[in-house]
Amino acid sequence: ILVLLVAIIQKQNYKNVSDIKTVWFSLVAIGVFCVALYFVYRKKYNEMGTAVVLLLVCAELFGAGLLNATALDKDVIMSSRDSYNNYYEAVFPMVEYVKKYDKSPFYRMEKNFHCQYNGRTNDAMTLNMYGISNSTSTLNKSIINLLHRYGYASKSHWSQYLGGTPVADAFIGIKYVISNEEIDNLVWNEISSMEIDKKYRDEIVGSSDRLYLYENPYALSLAYGSSDMMRYFEISDYESPMELMNAMASAVMGYEEPIDIFEELYPVSYTHLR
Repeated sequence: ILVLLVAIIQKQNYKNVSDIKTVWFSLVAIGVFCVALYFVYRKKYNEMGTAVVLLLVCAELFGAGLLNATALDKDVIMSSRDSYNNYYEAVFPMVEYVKKYDKSPFYRMEKNFHCQYNGRTNDAMTLNMYGISNSTSTLNKSIINLLHRYGYASKSHWSQYLGGTPVADAFIGIKYVISNEEIDNLVWNEISSMEIDKKYRDEIVGSSDRLYLYENPYALSLAYGSSDMMRYFEISDYESPMELMNAMASAVMGYEEPIDIFEELYPVSYTHLR
């Protein structure tokens, strides 16, 4: 049956199937295993046959693992141990500070920078914090769509803390943000800062000499009160994240007409500028 399957595969002319690596090597392997199993079932050479089969299985497992690891490294790039540890040791003290500062159970925390060595999406898992940056083959489709409509970078099997606003952050419960630069606006409150050791600085993309910790005082918890209008609210009715935030905030507070948290800026012509 195996030989038949290999013959069928060869006839399909698949682009990624090599005759030597896939077809002929498989046929040779099948032949060698058949001979080894023959000796296993002969009482006289049972131990020798078993040892040969064991060696062949171990060699196949090692070879397949090595080839897969090499192919995975070419595709998604594996980070070096030093870069991974350096990034963790530079940022984790700030995460630790938040956990001591805020003992409440339901809040999210994120960063406005991402590790350049670990795929840039699994930092939350690395740092043991509840964020929205994530990469997994089992990421739920509805979560991807929801984050996308909120304005965050989210696609296929990954999501990342990029493109959000203080309003979206408030709705989704992002209460703290670690930043590699000072944030000067009316929403985020700076509550702490930390100097970065020189040996860790290169691991944090675009970092200065310090990390800053900001708190969003408007971040909502796991559950919060809302007007009855949210029962009939459809997120899919809004294409723009800004329109969605305006309408959603209005519905939560019970306003019939959307409030303008975000206002559309109309382009000014060159004639007007003159």
